[in-house]
Amino acid sequence: MRSNQQTILLQDAIKAYELDFMDEAISKFLLLAESDNIPEVFQYLYFIYKNGDGVSIDVEKAEAFRTRYIRAVKRLAQVGKEEWKLKLAYMYFYGDGVRQDNQQAIELFHELATAGHTVAQFTLWKIYKANSAAPSSDGIYWLQKAAGQGHTEAMYTLASLMLIGKLGDENAHSEAICLLTQSAEKDFLPAEELLRKMRSRQLDKLRMKKIA
Repeated sequence: MRSNQQTILLQDAIKAYELDFMDEAISKFLLLAESDNIPEVFQYLYFIYKNGDGVSIDVEKAEAFRTRYIRAVKRLAQVGKEEWKLKLAYMYFYGDGVRQDNQQAIELFHELATAGHTVAQFTLWKIYKANSAAPSSDGIYWLQKAAGQGHTEAMYTLASLMLIGKLGDENAHSEAICLLTQSAEKDFLPAEELLRKMRSRQLDKLRMKKIA
């Protein structure tokens, strides 16, 4: 677990990096790298030495930091840190720095989703959707779970399926509007845009009735 001092130093290092004060950023990242409990430090140093940002390109050093990053992510995932367990799941799914292992990735997503992690739930929906011509029951289950916990894109997606008749009953339209409204209230732009278009079409229909 990182200390408050490490957290502040990391914030300072990232700020220096973003402002292109590379000497300051590198010195702070290297100081933080003396500990193995802050994976993102190794990620920054990997890109710094890989791309030659403020230093000479050093592929060997870059790969060493990349290896430390992967080890740190795995270690933190194993002790139950959700942020890093999710990161590891994506790494396995895309083969990012590790051997691609979709089964291992899906197991990690399931573990997180079962514990209530909305990003993992929505990710499972997307995985099941990609592997099926029509929405599967497993995929819909996780989509509804994510939407029920306020995941903005999940609410928008579920509402869209209801509006086109893929899901729901006679109350589906009103439920969809409710989901879109909640998503829009959380500043999800596609939901805001869809509501705007729906209201515009409704006004057009009213105008046409008056003309008729």
